[in-house]
Amino acid sequence: MLLNKKCIYLGVSLFSAMILGSMSNQTVKADTTSDSTGTSSTQTASSTATPSTSTTSYVAPTGTVVTTQPTGTTPTVASVSLPTSSDSTTSTVPLTTTVIPTTRSTSVTSTSTANLTAPTDTSTSGTASTTATAPTSTSTTGTTTTAPASTSTTSTAATAPTSTSTTSTATTAPATTSTTGTTTTAATTTPGTTATTTPEPDPYALPSNLTDSSIVTFTDPAISSVVKSALGLQQTANVTVGDIKNYNQEVLDLDVNDYKLPTGVSNQIESLNGLQYLTLLPSGTVVYADFNMASDSTADPDLTPLKGVNLNALGLTGNFSDPKAPEIDPTQISELNLNNCVYLGFHGDGIVATNDGITNAQLVAMAPTLIKYSQNGQSDSLYFGNSSITDFTPLKPILSNPEVPGKGFYLSSGNMTIYDPTPIYAVKGQPLTFTAEPNTGLDGEDLAATYHYSATAPADDQVDDNITYLGNDTYVLQNADSSNNLLSYGNLGEFGSVNDTYIDKSYPNGTTFIYWGTTVEPIVWQDYPNVTVEYVDQNDNPIMNNGQPMVRTIDGAKIGDSYDLTPYSTVAGYTMTGTSSTVLQGKYTQAPQVVILTYKENLVVTPPTTPSTSTTPAVAPTDIVNDVVDVTPQKTSPVQVYDDSGQIVPNTRVSLADTTIQESALINGKRYYMIGTDEWVPVSDYDSYKPETGVVRTFGADTELVDSAGKPIDSQLSPNTEWKYNKVITIKGKKYYEVATNEYLAADSAVQFTPVKAGTAITTKIAATVYNSEGQILTTKLPAGSSWKTDGSAVINGIPMCRIATDEWIPAQGVDTYSSVKMTYTVDSETPVYDIDGNVLPNTLKAGTTWKVDQIVMIDGQEYYRVATNEYIKA
Repeated sequence: MLLNKKCIYLGVSLFSAMILGSMSNQTVKADTTSDSTGTSSTQTASSTATPSTSTTSYVAPTGTVVTTQPTGTTPTVASVSLPTSSDSTTSTVPLTTTVIPTTRSTSVTSTSTANLTAPTDTSTSGTASTTATAPTSTSTTGTTTTAPASTSTTSTAATAPTSTSTTSTATTAPATTSTTGTTTTAATTTPGTTATTTPEPDPYALPSNLTDSSIVTFTDPAISSVVKSALGLQQTANVTVGDIKNYNQEVLDLDVNDYKLPTGVSNQIESLNGLQYLTLLPSGTVVYADFNMASDSTADPDLTPLKGVNLNALGLTGNFSDPKAPEIDPTQISELNLNNCVYLGFHGDGIVATNDGITNAQLVAMAPTLIKYSQNGQSDSLYFGNSSITDFTPLKPILSNPEVPGKGFYLSSGNMTIYDPTPIYAVKGQPLTFTAEPNTGLDGEDLAATYHYSATAPADDQVDDNITYLGNDTYVLQNADSSNNLLSYGNLGEFGSVNDTYIDKSYPNGTTFIYWGTTVEPIVWQDYPNVTVEYVDQNDNPIMNNGQPMVRTIDGAKIGDSYDLTPYSTVAGYTMTGTSSTVLQGKYTQAPQVVILTYKENLVVTPPTTPSTSTTPAVAPTDIVNDVVDVTPQKTSPVQVYDDSGQIVPNTRVSLADTTIQESALINGKRYYMIGTDEWVPVSDYDSYKPETGVVRTFGADTELVDSAGKPIDSQLSPNTEWKYNKVITIKGKKYYEVATNEYLAADSAVQFTPVKAGTAITTKIAATVYNSEGQILTTKLPAGSSWKTDGSAVINGIPMCRIATDEWIPAQGVDTYSSVKMTYTVDSETPVYDIDGNVLPNTLKAGTTWKVDQIVMIDGQEYYRVATNEYIKA
């Protein structure tokens, strides 16, 4: 019986205030090194050791015990060179917001590009028949071994040499091999000479001089360790060709997560080189492969070594779609042997980006292979995780497969994360209405009409069904959290629950489709709904006031209230055209509105040339506003004072710091602040600000401060220091924080910081990439299951992050918060053990045993006690 070991990555995630968007569902076993807390258990909750004797046992889910005896032959070395990849793949570029539009469009034009051309290496792929022509004459005087040009499992027809003269044993491979995308020119023979065409060598080709004692080497130490364990060899032994050829079990289990690796060996696979030797396994043996592919700068995620391997399962976790790091090319599965495969899994690991799994473009390219895979007669399953797929219809032909009782196709897509860079506007304290981005199911279903959850709510309201469906993929969130700058909505994803937290759909031919995920968009919060009025002339040129275009913003109270712009429609020297009067009335909306009023300039009548001593009568102030204005002086030196007619008051200048604003008004079309009876100063002498308190942290360099006029001062702030502010001010169009009296820190030189209570700690659910406060990736990586103290969080380049060191931050997605404790716990009955993702482990704690507990951890809303590294029991 073939192994049907479906590793179902169904991580269930409750969204927390710190974690915005869905968490990674990767399952990663912790390294053998002890974690940072230094806590040890009274007993060991589980024990998985690398085989230390000549015999190892592996128990398949069917209950069959598999035993393998290693050979004792003294090996010789067969070298394998590491290939240089010629693949060129451009995948989805992370989207960033650069322009904030005044209205929100529900149509998103993707700027992503994906070059999904198959690799241009020299290995054959997908060729039904390959013809190779040997040289017409070959003469050798010594032992010659030429590597075959391809390890492809496709049929190859060879023309034997017409003449071969040797004085000793010679093994000659075909001289030419037809390769996908490669043109081979036929040999040309001239009298008296022998001409042959020389193929480019296949870097993964097996040497032709192999013997059972030849040593097989693997580029990656984790692959080497896992293969040795799977073959029943000790870690100090060499793997030989004979070990592979004489393996006598049905399944070779190469799930890297099933084995305890040697100390210092990472489960992040740098290269699959060496696995091409598994084509030497007996024809009846299948391979269960599940790898966490590394994404550092030296990683080589080429899948070519798996070509020709008889796969029973293939799980790949890593970076598929973010060009900032090496990417797995999933279209290479078209070159693999999936005839006996029952499981395929493609999971973004969330290390490079939250949704670095499969993209829409990649799914389109993979679809023909996946459809063929669904028809191989097995009980097949297909998994996607941490991906950004929004259209599953390329796989719709699967629904046309004939029904096979007991062998229905299973498609699961969990923890999908879609990032839409288009900002949505919202008003603080008012309902947030939004239209979901398009999301299409396997049969063309509208998945965007099936959502029930938003994480953009206060912690107490982060429950299923906290959003209301209004029709046409539109929802409303009544109690949005205005401190959250990301809108997150979708399915809660409590897999296996009886409610509607995920999509579970069955089709007539036995196919099952499981889906849950979230869409994330940036939010622009406003204090009030508003309308901005722009004033233009008949040529659509802005009407100028003191050298600046005339613009006015009118705030409302509530969304849906009526507005009337008539009081703001008068412009001195201009008459509004009749067509503009129709837009003076309307209703405030959630998104800010822009109303453009068009005017024609009044004719200027030239007065008679007769001298006149008359003076222009003063124009009384208009559009008087008696509100309290949040402004700060732009100038420190005394400024000129004007009268009610806008004329300069002779010999009268005041210091703005010593004045009190009473009201504002238009005088001759220019806005002034009244500071006393018949005393006015221009609004342009002030900068606007809003009272706001908070904490900011400077970046990793000395930071310059300016005064209220924007001029640098002598004071500087040290790198990576925290500062409280109580005002956010705009100086010359640039945002600043007031960190001391008349001392301002530029917003682009710091990051807003949210402290947490002392003693707060976090545990990484997956291997975590470390960033600095400017969002730059550092060389440090934190292992999965490790614990770190944190004093707060910040949103860096749109991603919530937790600070774990002076200027070291990790994404809040993929971590759990915990409290440190020192206690013991005695279990009353046999108790199941879970990992950091809440997945049940095979071991249990026996009744009556006592265990040390060093952490109380929240996993998916449930309290757990940690009793060993990456081993937890429910509280």
